[in-house]
Amino acid sequence: MKKIFTSLSIFSILLFVNNASAQGETCATAIPVVAGIYTSNGPTSGNGASVYSGGVNSDWYSYTAQSDGLVTISSCGSGGDSWLLGFIGTCSNLVNVIDSDDDCGSNEFATYPISSGTTLYFEWSDSYDDSPVAFAVSFNSAVITPAGENCADATAISEGGVIISDGPITGNGASAYSGDQHSDWYSFTPNITDTYTISSCGSGGDSKLYVFDGSCAALNNIADNDDECGVNETVSLILNGGTTYFVEWTNAYSNNPVTFSIIGATASLEEEEINNVSIYPNPTSDGIFSVDFDGMEGVTKDVKVLNSLGQSVYESSSSSIVKVDISEQPAGLYFVIVNANGMSSSKKIVKK
Repeated sequence: MKKIFTSLSIFSILLFVNNASAQGETCATAIPVVAGIYTSNGPTSGNGASVYSGGVNSDWYSYTAQSDGLVTISSCGSGGDSWLLGFIGTCSNLVNVIDSDDDCGSNEFATYPISSGTTLYFEWSDSYDDSPVAFAVSFNSAVITPAGENCADATAISEGGVIISDGPITGNGASAYSGDQHSDWYSFTPNITDTYTISSCGSGGDSKLYVFDGSCAALNNIADNDDECGVNETVSLILNGGTTYFVEWTNAYSNNPVTFSIIGATASLEEEEINNVSIYPNPTSDGIFSVDFDGMEGVTKDVKVLNSLGQSVYESSSSSIVKVDISEQPAGLYFVIVNANGMSSSKKIVKK
């Protein structure tokens, strides 16, 4: 399923200063840009389109990272119809790392994990038309956990925390189950047998998720998911302690990095647990639910709700029933953490 980035429409942020109205006609004359909003003149001349684009003319720009992180280029909501291609390397030896076409309507959206000092060259080609392109460039510092390009080179990860992949861009290592070309591969060996949730809900991007046991030479597909929570993925399944599992994110719809987490159902709490916490309704269809505390009237309780990436989406303190509203959050699995009088409780709730 193609992703629809209405919230990232550049026309929702056109109050920013338009930083440029020119472009290079070849890679060698690419115009350097920083984070901001830009409008090209349109790829109408120069004969400088790369061989990857299939076009004749292109508008060329370059972005050089000042630190490690994710650079995002988006023309979503701008109208027109171009094709976005991105490259690293040199103009005489370009390596294609972005290929975006119609990711949001007839416009383009791409995120690339970039290292400090690396220059990303990108072109808007005339493959479909030569209209000017309005686009946004943004950057977020982030710690990337590079994935393996095939099962045999899967990167080992552990439970908890947020993993940001480097994107299924190269390698031709997608499994036969996926029918795709490239994949980001990770391996996970749980310490205990438990129900684990693997989720990219709320992270943006658009991939497919596959989970396997067995060996790389004889993979056994035990779970797969596509678009369970918007354009993102989540699965919950029982995994055996000490067994190694393989997690695959494919380039089915884009080669953007995937942000995800693996969280077990068993809360690791050193404190005494609160046993009389109830949550209702669960699941919740509208994101509104109550947290009740039998026998703890008058005691102040701190309530926090975490999404599947471990990010806080709601916090409150109350001495009575707490009514939680996460209606603005995407569908998926959430964790309700309660602290009171030195005791804690962790419960799961699903927003449909």
